[in-house]
Amino acid sequence: MNKLMASILEQNSMLHGVVKDVDGDTYVIVSKEITLKAKKAFSCLLTPVLKDKVLVSVSHESVYITAILERDEESTLDIVAKGGINIVSQEGDITFNAEESLNAFASKSNVVISEVSFLSNITNIKAQTINVISSIYQGFIDKVSLRYKSVDKIVEGHEENQSLSSRRIVKGTDIHQVQESITSVKGQMKVDASIINMG
Repeated sequence: MNKLMASILEQNSMLHGVVKDVDGDTYVIVSKEITLKAKKAFSCLLTPVLKDKVLVSVSHESVYITAILERDEESTLDIVAKGGINIVSQEGDITFNAEESLNAFASKSNVVISEVSFLSNITNIKAQTINVISSIYQGFIDKVSLRYKSVDKIVEGHEENQSLSSRRIVKGTDIHQVQESITSVKGQMKVDASIINMG
C-alpha cells in the first residue's frame, strides 16, 4: 500500500470490498472507489474469486482478505490449507449435510470412532487391502454377493452356519480335512459320484 492510500485509510481498519481482479496470490479489491491489492489471510480458508464481496483488514502496510461475505453465483466450496485442516469439537457434534454427494480424497486416512452407525442404500468399496479388527461384528443384510479371486479364512474358535437352504458349487477339487465329522440328515441324502473311495 502506497503512502497516498495510507493517508486515506485508517490504520487497523476493516473494510468491505469486491474482488475485481486476480493476479496469482494477489487480489485487486475495490472498496468505496478505492483500489487495494490484498492477499488472502491464512485464516480465510476459502479462495476468493471475481465479484466476491470480501472483508478486508488494513494494518500498516499489509492488506489481507479475512473472509468471504457474499458470492453471487453458486459454486463448489473449496477449503484450501497448505499445512492441513483440523476440525475439533470439544463438546457437541460435527455434522456434514450434502444434498448430492460427499467426497473425500486422501493418500492416507486414519479414523478413530468409539461408535458409528452407517446407513447406506448402495455401498461400493474398492481397496487393495482391508483389515478389520473387531471383538464383535453383527451384520443384518437382505442380500450379499461376493466375488473373490482368493479367500483365506481362519477361525480359531467355533464356527456355525445356519440357513434355510444351502448350495455349494466347486468347479475344481474340494478337500475337507477334519479330525472328527458328524453328519445328521433328517430327510433324504444322495451322493452322486463315478468313484467313491472310503478307507
